[in-house]
Amino acid sequence: MKKIYDIISAYGFFLFKLLFYEAVYIFMGYRGNKFNIRNDKKVTDNIPCSYLFLSQIVNYFKKNKINSFVDLGCGNGRAIDFFNKKLNIKCFGIELYQENFKECENLFKNDANVTILNKNFFTFDFNQNKFDCYFMNDPLQTKEDSNKLIEMIMLSRKNDSQPFYFVLSNFNKSKREYFAKFELVKSFEVGNRGYWIFIPNN
Repeated sequence: MKKIYDIISAYGFFLFKLLFYEAVYIFMGYRGNKFNIRNDKKVTDNIPCSYLFLSQIVNYFKKNKINSFVDLGCGNGRAIDFFNKKLNIKCFGIELYQENFKECENLFKNDANVTILNKNFFTFDFNQNKFDCYFMNDPLQTKEDSNKLIEMIMLSRKNDSQPFYFVLSNFNKSKREYFAKFELVKSFEVGNRGYWIFIPNN
């Protein structure tokens, strides 16, 4: 309960707008809204990205077209469901926990353009699977593991001239240090929460 309180208190006076967006999209039938407190030393709790952030991120990609999207640590599928309903693109999710994977897989069983994989990031072949947008709602506990994941993605794209995006949600400042040399194209911060959209510099 303390973790939920910490999230809510971080938004301050912005909390009312946050709750308004949550209520609207849940009422409209958007899915994947389950929270999971995992108490894992390697991965973070499954606390979905807010609809307020997702709506702004998707609005950016309506103006800057992408064809594929992957949610690294997709949990119960909230971000995938949102992107899938708002954009006509291929959507992928990678989820380590079997329970969340099964729920997410079942959620999208009738969506031919959505693929959900039960994988560990560090055994996933990014060389054979490239995406226009890599979405991360702070899936890993440590800065070192976060950097390792990003480096794997960057290595897979080293000879690729096709532009691609990193979308970070709720990454703290130290975990964003890796992106200091990237181009920041859009961001939004409130309290200690927010999102950042980066393009790697060639």
